[in-house]
Amino acid sequence: MALLALGMVLVAPAFLLGIQLDDYFHWGLVQAKHEVLASPSPGSFWGLFTFLTGDPVRLEQLMDLGLVPWWTATNIEYAFWRPLTELTHGLDYWLWPQQPGLMHIHSLVYYGLVIGLAARLFAQLQPGAWIMALALFVLSYSHGVPAAWLANRNAVLATLFVILMLQQHHRVQQAGRGPVSWLALCWFLCALLCGEIAVCGGGYLLAYAMTLSSGPWLRRLGTLVPYGIVGLSWLLLRDYFGYGAAGSGHYLDPLGSFSLFVSALGSRLGELLAGLLWVLPPEFFTGQAWFPWLGAGLSLLLVVLIWPLLRSNAVARFWLLGAGFSLLPVTATIPHSRLLMVASLGVAGLLALVVQRSWRQLLASNWQQRSLKVLVSLLLVFHIGLSGLLLPLEAYSIKWIGDQMVNKAALQWEWDPGTSQDTAVILNPPMSSLAGYI
Repeated sequence: MALLALGMVLVAPAFLLGIQLDDYFHWGLVQAKHEVLASPSPGSFWGLFTFLTGDPVRLEQLMDLGLVPWWTATNIEYAFWRPLTELTHGLDYWLWPQQPGLMHIHSLVYYGLVIGLAARLFAQLQPGAWIMALALFVLSYSHGVPAAWLANRNAVLATLFVILMLQQHHRVQQAGRGPVSWLALCWFLCALLCGEIAVCGGGYLLAYAMTLSSGPWLRRLGTLVPYGIVGLSWLLLRDYFGYGAAGSGHYLDPLGSFSLFVSALGSRLGELLAGLLWVLPPEFFTGQAWFPWLGAGLSLLLVVLIWPLLRSNAVARFWLLGAGFSLLPVTATIPHSRLLMVASLGVAGLLALVVQRSWRQLLASNWQQRSLKVLVSLLLVFHIGLSGLLLPLEAYSIKWIGDQMVNKAALQWEWDPGTSQDTAVILNPPMSSLAGYI
């Protein structure tokens, strides 16, 4: 309970945010503020995450309304299928559209559930080091934006269902009751219907088959087939309904733009590793040629120093591989700490085991163990001290971006349409969507 309370306190800046950036678009759709906002979204209730469909006619209408710059590419598509997340936003903007505080309470309820479920999962997998793992998870700065920004609630919900899936999958595998659980499959489907980041959960399933499943390799891989069928069905339905991303460097579809995705994979992966393992927020360093190499090099150093633990502890191998595999899908977009929430689960579990092992070998004196102690000390400073300080700042960062970079002119504009006879015409205003379309 103490760690849960700490987690809630650290993301409390959420109550200062109000609605920001994409939240305005969602509010306008649910409140039916303008017909141009609506778009064909056969798999959604309001189309809250269907920003652009690749339709030049609708794009021109959005330009006329002032929602996208006049120079936006005509074939650009930002359409994401997140119906379960959309339902939660619909409740917010329908029941209490003028009370953002209640919307943030709604989001933080889900975040609290994530912390509680993570505690159970850590206790299942590593009962001797679950409290340390939970503390590291709660203090992860990567949770700041998803927990605080309403429009990023999809990452919190997807993580919640991924944890439920892993719990059920582990329970069934350990009991030997069959290759797969129908309940685990349902949780996986729910995660996918909350947000694309749920694909990261497949990385943990693969890691589980490689490290914690028993029996021949063919049987281990067989446990993944039902999840693959669920994932493929989701992908086909998503394509059938017309959702996807294209026409920009912001989102790279691994299937539709495979060569572009592969060309960006290495550098983006290095940046995400630096953010995940060494608490170096990728959004601060993206574009620096040395940053991906630093992230890859430091991560390799960590693996070398904890190699004895990895050889002897299957759970440590599971967490490392699961976190690593879960980074691959999120390299499809520009690196940012908000993409690391699912991966942070594995890092918290792994580092807790590293700390536990280093404490047990406190008196050991060979060079590798001495180096490991220094490394563990640094990691604790980064993941408890620095990350804990960054977490509330990350939670507040969306307001800083919104108010200082996007809404600044509007906030300073003194004009009362109720008393003025003038009509305001705004040319090329800074819009919340602007950064995404550059």
